[in-house]
Amino acid sequence: MLLSVSCGLITSVWAQPEPQVDVLAEKNVDSTHPTFSQEEIDWIKQHPRISVGADTHFPPFEFLNNDNKIVGLAIAYLDLISEETGIKFDIRSSSRWQDLMAKAEKGDIGLLSGAVATHTRREKLYFSKPYAAFPSVIATRDDAHFVGSLSNLVGKKVAVVEGFFEEDILRRDYPELTVVTYPSRREALYAVSTKEAFAYIGNLAIISYLIRSENFDNVQIAAPTPFNRIGLSMAAKDPILISIIDKVLTNVSPEKQNSLEQNWIAVRYQNVEYLIFGKVGVGLLAIVLLSLAWIYSLKRQIKKRKISEEELSLAKSFAENAKAQAETAKARAEDANSRKSEFLGIAAHDLKNPLGSIRGLSELMLEDLQNTSLPESQLKESIETLDTIRDAADHMLELVKELLDVEALESGIGQNDEEYVMLNTVLEDVVDFNRHAAEKKSIDMKYNCSVKNPVTHGDLGRIREILDNLVNNAVKYTQPKGQILVLLDFMEHNKMLRVTVEDEGPGLSPGDQAKLFGRFARGSAIPTGGESSTGLGLSIVKLMIEEIGGRTWAENRTDRKGSRFFAEFPRY
Repeated sequence: MLLSVSCGLITSVWAQPEPQVDVLAEKNVDSTHPTFSQEEIDWIKQHPRISVGADTHFPPFEFLNNDNKIVGLAIAYLDLISEETGIKFDIRSSSRWQDLMAKAEKGDIGLLSGAVATHTRREKLYFSKPYAAFPSVIATRDDAHFVGSLSNLVGKKVAVVEGFFEEDILRRDYPELTVVTYPSRREALYAVSTKEAFAYIGNLAIISYLIRSENFDNVQIAAPTPFNRIGLSMAAKDPILISIIDKVLTNVSPEKQNSLEQNWIAVRYQNVEYLIFGKVGVGLLAIVLLSLAWIYSLKRQIKKRKISEEELSLAKSFAENAKAQAETAKARAEDANSRKSEFLGIAAHDLKNPLGSIRGLSELMLEDLQNTSLPESQLKESIETLDTIRDAADHMLELVKELLDVEALESGIGQNDEEYVMLNTVLEDVVDFNRHAAEKKSIDMKYNCSVKNPVTHGDLGRIREILDNLVNNAVKYTQPKGQILVLLDFMEHNKMLRVTVEDEGPGLSPGDQAKLFGRFARGSAIPTGGESSTGLGLSIVKLMIEEIGGRTWAENRTDRKGSRFFAEFPRY
């Protein structure tokens, strides 16, 4: 189980002294215990009881358990210090770590048990040696551009929690970053989720926890930070207290330290050796290549069928003496079509599961990589390899879906009962659905309907797919900060409802126009956001719209660079 970790500190308040007990006199004789100076022994006798504040939201270091008691690794170390020195610690809780730090700096409290030492803080407090460490990472939206290090954040708003060590380090060592502070980790992550801030820098475990518990589904762990392993120390105004604590911490055996960490840091890391990962990656790539070969075989089968149909059509135009030969060819084509349909059905069943597994495994391995200690160069290469595998699986799944759509259209299966459809309602839903993708590229999308009661007739799902394909293509090929205009009009001359989608893409070359609605036909234009294309979308649009008595075509714009796609539906 992965525990969340949040940045927090522990306050301390001086308490009324109890009767002094010389707990050190016998312990100093034993070499297994730390040896204190006479000054330190006198200090302990004068301060037998110290109050320590605790952050209630800093697991596994300190947090409230089900019994409303403060527990955690920091508290366990306080118990150890108490055993070695006789000092009693009174735990006080607080949910605002910023207030605790302010009190510590004023001297109102004596000890902070979960502090990170920074240059600014060292000017006001003394820090012990670190007793624990945790990773600090960069979190961004999942649609953000690639972030590999802090250098990719220059000119962007970077969210941190006010008063946390990240603010100190970034303001001092990275002045080129635009640092924005928030009262809590949740508010900082929310700012990233809503694009108020570009990135958030904080603890890996707490970010992972909040992404799951607060449903920040569009936030991801993007990259580690240069200060990846942050040491957690104890801090106080009094250097003698820190000297005493240092001696206790130094005297803790590796076995004891490991035991404490096992008890409180219940985070399971899966050790992924780079060599093993490489073998798994090669295996996955082999599966991907085999799947690609299978899909290529499907393409060839479809092309062969098309050739057979063309040959059949040509044979029918011959003289009557060729009729027997034509009938034979037709029977062969129908038999091939039946086998192809069966083959596609098998492909749908057998391909989707392994492809889905490939994608799922790549996601799991990407998560596991966050918990490895691989060198940065190897980690980056591994992440890039897994991203390639995941994207290839997504592309192949889309291709299989579109191949099955073609088969369903040609075989006449899969169509629901036809119904009367309000075209403006469907078109408005499609525009709204694609608006998010357009906003990611800063594309202004507008929609206008000039028809009252634009009713057509057909299968609602297929009409929606026709419109979505046209609008989605416009988003793919329009330049960032461009404009897309979607119109719905009534054509008096042919009594048809016309949908027009105007984009500001590269336009259509003569070669593109000739093959635009053909199968597996990809134009010379490249999607502006790196989106993929199977070359089947517009061919499916053509088949679907002609099936309900409509038509579709495209042309270049004359008013500016770009193209117009048209789809006409019968009006009822």
